[in-house]
Order: sequence, then C-alpha cells, then structure tokens
Amino acid sequence: MAPVAQGKQQGVVIIRAINPGSVVCPESILVNALTTLGIPLHPDPRFAYVDTRETLGDGTVKRVQQWALLTRSSDEKYKTAKLVAWWHDPAWLAANPTHELAILKVGLENMMRLAERIRKTPYVAVLRKGGRMAMIPSHLPPEKQAAAREKLEPSAT
Repeated sequence: MAPVAQGKQQGVVIIRAINPGSVVCPESILVNALTTLGIPLHPDPRFAYVDTRETLGDGTVKRVQQWALLTRSSDEKYKTAKLVAWWHDPAWLAANPTHELAILKVGLENMMRLAERIRKTPYVAVLRKGGRMAMIPSHLPPEKQAAAREKLEPSAT
C-alpha cells in the first residue's frame, strides 16, 4: 500500500456486508476493485477490516463484515465515494464500459458467480477397479451410489 501524501488528512469510507453468504460477496468484490485502483484500506489494521457477530434478541446471529477505506487513491487519481457511486450506477457503467472500474466490476462479478456455482456443485467420487471406472455424483441417494459401485465388479459384465 502506497503511503498517503504527508500533511493531507483523509476521512474514511465504510463498506459493510450484512450477513454475507460467503467471503466472496458483492461488498468484498467492491473493496477488491477499490484497492486494485489504489484506494488504501485504513492504515490501522484494527480498523481496516472488522468481522463481527452479534446474537440478537430472537437468538439469530447477525454477522457484519466492515471495511474502512481512505477517501482517495494513493496517487490522488480517484475519490472513493465517486468510485462507489459509479460502481452502483448502471447508466455510468454502460456509458463507460472500458473504464478500469467497469472492467473490474464485470470480471469480479463473473468470479463471484463462478465461486458460488463451484460452492453449490456437489463433488463426484471417482472409483476405479481394474480397468473399470465409475463416476458417482455425491448427491445421489445411497442406493443409487451402491448400484453404481456394484457395476465395477467383474461379475456385473
């Protein structure tokens, strides 16, 4: 992280994810894009990222992931608030498809969808016996998995 120019005070911009389903969530990819464009996280690691859990009155747990970023990029090229506004503005993104931020948004959102698909896809067990192989999806009921295993036996020919 490049140092902030001496003598220039910066505030912070807070980005929060409430009960994210994964570490790869819309807010984390926004923070990824901002830091890629040179927006520094708060220099004090105690404030840069905080992950909290709070038990609510009804017994549910509320999780909040919070990032604190400085208000402008290290090279002074970007203001954090402006980048965040552009990120959430479909008209701006459509009008500026070759801007660094627009390209990052498309790439990171694709990565997020891919990660979610991978997370939800059941694994496939590969079993080998002799010259035979069976690929058994883990989400099959046990009786179908057993039937697939039986087909590996030489007597099943």
